Amino acid sequence: MQSLVASLTPRPAVQESKQTTIKIADLYSMPEGSKVTVTGTVLAPVGLLSNSVTYIQDETGAIMLYGKSIPTSLNVGDTVIVSGSTKVYNNVLEIVVDNITVVGKGTVKPVELKLLDKSYVSNLVYVTGTVESIGKDNFIVNTGAFKVKVYIKSATGISLVGISEGKTVKVTGILTLFKDELEIQPLKQADIVVK
Repeated sequence: MQSLVASLTPRPAVQESKQTTIKIADLYSMPEGSKVTVTGTVLAPVGLLSNSVTYIQDETGAIMLYGKSIPTSLNVGDTVIVSGSTKVYNNVLEIVVDNITVVGKGTVKPVELKLLDKSYVSNLVYVTGTVESIGKDNFIVNTGAFKVKVYIKSATGISLVGISEGKTVKVTGILTLFKDELEIQPLKQADIVVK
């Protein structure tokens, strides 16, 4: 009789403890507004390049994260699980973050930018080339295959002292899209190496 009562007692619904994670590259073929969960490695300090923004990568690609719920305590190299909704903002796909959890440490490795293409937006990239021109907060690098603007955000504290036209440089940073122009945004002084 006791086993019959136990079998008739309603059980709480079983909740999925983990949502299936999606590869970052697959996000780009999903409809805007999709609810997603991804795992990636943090590429940039939160808020350094833009308020409430950071970037993550996995082995398939990278994406921008946006949201006031992103903890500023995240460190470059943290591996995180992120849940949220996809949104296109200024022609860039992002995840508007609902939840983010640090689950470990990963390796941050920049990708060589061999082609100036929007498919690399939000990736940590590097180029080597010649400084063609210099502005107040930017300079143009000619790689021989293409020219790309390197834009310095004031929050990074990066100085352009030592950068001059004709010098060979290696620049590492996040590839961003601003007003339909691709730009590399370095994160720290060491991301610009004069050769």
